[in-house]
Amino acid sequence: MSTLAFAFVASLQITLQASNVATPPPARDVLAACRGVPTAEWTAASLTNPRNVRAVQEVKPEMPVSETETVVQRWGARILLGAQPGMTAEWLQRVAECHMAQVATSASVALTQSPLDVKGALVAVQSAGDGFAVDITSRDPKVGREILTRARALAPQPASKR
Repeated sequence: MSTLAFAFVASLQITLQASNVATPPPARDVLAACRGVPTAEWTAASLTNPRNVRAVQEVKPEMPVSETETVVQRWGARILLGAQPGMTAEWLQRVAECHMAQVATSASVALTQSPLDVKGALVAVQSAGDGFAVDITSRDPKVGREILTRARALAPQPASKR
């Protein structure tokens, strides 16, 4: 293990021991989730850079089609990103999982105003035509509203009429 990685793990363990928050995943989970992801991408900026955001849509719970169907209820946002050279849904998912592991181990309630930094958020990335759909959701409606509020701040603003 490199000296930098060891120092990172040690500082996470000290932070976790000093805080009175619910027990997050161990720091080794962060290292496992972030293995192979350059530290410059740990912030997941490629997923929430306003210059790449084409649109933001609300994710609402789906209604079951039949009485026997079970649907997992989720609230939140879908961020539609434009494709960039070398970007794949699989890579963006890895970056998101790395970032989410860091959020889960953080003692801070609000790291930034990113929708990815909302505690309890879940992320799923998929290809969507000439771009990607990043679903940031939660099973908790209150958390879903916070995700949507933060995601809408990333949306392109309509051009003002002159």
